[in-house]
Amino acid sequence: MAEPRARSPLAVAPPIVHPSLAATEVALEAKIAVRGRDATPALVEALTAALGTPPPTVPNTVASAGDRTILWLGPGEWRVVGPPDHAPALLSALQAAVPRRLAGVADVSDFYTTIRLAGAGAPVVLAQGCPLDLHPRALGTGQCAQSLLGAVDVLLHRRDDAPTFDLQVRWSHAAHLWTWLSTAVDTLPAT
Repeated sequence: MAEPRARSPLAVAPPIVHPSLAATEVALEAKIAVRGRDATPALVEALTAALGTPPPTVPNTVASAGDRTILWLGPGEWRVVGPPDHAPALLSALQAAVPRRLAGVADVSDFYTTIRLAGAGAPVVLAQGCPLDLHPRALGTGQCAQSLLGAVDVLLHRRDDAPTFDLQVRWSHAAHLWTWLSTAVDTLPAT
């Protein structure tokens, strides 16, 4: 019997093309959720041991550890993102390091996908359906925020000043968000 192959929710989505915006899916990334009651010193220490760097404890910030990104979601709650094939090892390392009395650790890789928007048109498109202030002084490089975009829950992460944004969205809402983004891009000037 053949092994089932993972297939991203946007594998057959039509491309979004515009001179001031590149939109791509970052398919099948590892995503591990860590959820504790609070960011206790013991929990932060356990995560630091497993990840090699402390998780962010300042609201809406991001930390990096090699090819992994740790996004702050709330006090004692983070999402750790890594390369696609790292989910089993990352989950195992976190479960071994984090006592269950401190936090739950779960693989949510096949619950969320990531859409990456890059270019000068990205903030303009996002502003059409997101209530957050996306100016760099409000959501700068290395920051993240949970919000709505086109009536869909997303986790926005501003990766750099290009600007590049990663949008983590539920797999079941990815096609809807992709269609919404396609329509929003049509409103950008053709330059």
